[in-house]
Amino acid sequence: MAFAVGGCVVGSGYRPPGWREFDAWAYLLTVGSAAPLAVCGRYPFAAVVLSNLGYSAYLTIGYQPSVNWWCGLLALLVVCELRPWRTAVPALALTMAVMVQSGIAGGLAPGVVVAQALLAPPAGALIGFSMRRAGERQAELLRAARSAREQEDRARRAVVDERIRIAGELHDLIAHHMAVISVQAGLAGYVFSSDPAAARQAVDTIRGVSHEVLAELRTLTGALREGQDGPAGSASGPPLDALPGLAEIAALVERSVRAGARVDYRQEGRTGPLSPGVELCAYRTVQEALANVDEHAGGATTEVVVAQSPGWLRVTVRNAGDGERGASGPVEEAGHGLIGLRERARISGGELSAGETGDGGFEVRLVLPVRPDPSAEGATGQGS
Repeated sequence: MAFAVGGCVVGSGYRPPGWREFDAWAYLLTVGSAAPLAVCGRYPFAAVVLSNLGYSAYLTIGYQPSVNWWCGLLALLVVCELRPWRTAVPALALTMAVMVQSGIAGGLAPGVVVAQALLAPPAGALIGFSMRRAGERQAELLRAARSAREQEDRARRAVVDERIRIAGELHDLIAHHMAVISVQAGLAGYVFSSDPAAARQAVDTIRGVSHEVLAELRTLTGALREGQDGPAGSASGPPLDALPGLAEIAALVERSVRAGARVDYRQEGRTGPLSPGVELCAYRTVQEALANVDEHAGGATTEVVVAQSPGWLRVTVRNAGDGERGASGPVEEAGHGLIGLRERARISGGELSAGETGDGGFEVRLVLPVRPDPSAEGATGQGS
C-alpha cells in the first residue's frame, strides 16, 4: 500500500518535461506493480513476476521511472528468503532485466545502467538469502531447545517410572514375605506347647523368609543408589539382574507349601531364559497371588501354571474355592496388589486379568509377549 500511494503521489506531483502525462493508466499500473506485495508471503514468485511486469508495462508506455521500481526488488528479496535457488535465479534474472529497462528509460549512462542492474537486484537477493540462513539458524536453536526440554521431560518421567517400579517391588516383596511370616508365627504360637517340633519348623521358616526379604531389600536399595555412589554390584548393592525370575518360582511355591498352603505347580513348554523384565513380572504375579492365598484362602487348593508358547508367556494362578476360609481370590480385586500387577503387565506389553471362576474359585491370568531364546530347553516340572 505504501509503495502504491508513494508512486502515485510522486508520479502526479513531479512532472518533468519529455515524459507522458501521469494519467489513469499510470495510476493503474503503479497500483498494479505494488499490489502483488500483499500476497508476497504466500506466493513470492508470482509477486515478483507481476510486480516486474507491471513496472515494465509502466515504462514501456512512456511514464517517468518512479519509486515503484522498488516493488520488484522487494518481492525478489522475499523469494530468496522463502524459496530455493532454482526459483530464486529466474526471479533474479527477471528483476535485473527490468532494472536495465528502467535505467535505459530514465536516460542513464550505459555504465550506470549496467552498475544498477548488477548491484541492486543481487544485493536484494543476498539480503534475502542472509535472512533465510538466519531463520534456519533460529529454527535449529528452537529445535535444539525443544529437544533439550523433551530430554529433560523424558528424564523426569523415567525417574517417576523408576520410583513407581521400586514402590511396586517393595509392595510385592514385603506383602508376600510378611504374609508367610504372619502365618508361620501364628502356627508357632498355636503349637508351641503341644508340638514343639512343628513350632521349631515354623520358626526356621520365619528365619529363612526374613533372610530372603533382607537380601531382596538390599537389591532394591542398591538399585536406588546406582548412579550416585557407584555401579550396582559394588558397595552400593547387588546388580539389577539379581532380581528373581522364572527359576525362582519353584522356591516360591515350595515356601508357600511349607507355610501350609496346598499348591500344585507345573511348567509347560519352553520357559526360559527370557528378558529380565518379563521374568520379574511373571515372578511378582505368582508371588502376589500366593501371598493372598496364604492370607485369605490358605485351605484352598491352588494351581500355578507357567506356560510358554511361540511369542507368549502365560502365567495362571487359580484356586478352586474349597478353602477353609473361603475363596477370596489369589489377588484382592480392590487392593493395590492387582493394580500394581496390571501396571507391570501393561509396561511389559502384556495383559493381566483376574476374576472369579465358575466353581466359586478365583483366577489370575497373566499374558506377556516374549522373544524366546532359541537355545533354551523346554522344561516341565511338578510341585506340590
